[in-house]
Amino acid sequence: MDVFCLRHSEQLEEDRLSLDDWEQLADAVSILQPFHSATLRMDGDFSEVHNILVELHFLRATFTEVLQKYQANPHLHIRRAAAEEIVVLDKYREVNKELTACVAAVVLHPAYKWEYFEVAVDKLEWAEDQLQDAKLRVQGLRLTKYMPLSSLRGTEGESQPDTPPSPVTAFATWLAQRQRTVISNSTLH
Repeated sequence: MDVFCLRHSEQLEEDRLSLDDWEQLADAVSILQPFHSATLRMDGDFSEVHNILVELHFLRATFTEVLQKYQANPHLHIRRAAAEEIVVLDKYREVNKELTACVAAVVLHPAYKWEYFEVAVDKLEWAEDQLQDAKLRVQGLRLTKYMPLSSLRGTEGESQPDTPPSPVTAFATWLAQRQRTVISNSTLH
């Protein structure tokens, strides 16, 4: 290989990478590394719903830093790529903000809870009305899908709570039947 390169050095000159080319490649690697790492974390069996919004948040922050860092850089393609990536990430973040399951997964994670979204509001990544809407949607999900059985029906002899019961779902019906079976079996023994 070395002999070939020496013999054809003049012809290969225009294909050699300059110091500037190597710097651009090093920049590209450092810019793409967070995206690569996030892709691996979100891939296959290791993916967790609660990390989707958080991962998108950190990727956007990374590309925003890249855009600022390379603002005066003569290599337009790096700035353009970072700006385009921010547009794509914003699109996916907006879609995931509307997915109640994604929001609920973050809220239910002990390390995040609602604090994650409150910080996002403080950093102007979420509008206050988006946060309020998300809270209402998660509350609605809880009421319609996961309300405790005691809220659906009272125990015999106890008065019903003043709040109206949540809509009865197939899961709540199954759970109520299951609990009645368990109670019946335990009183027979």
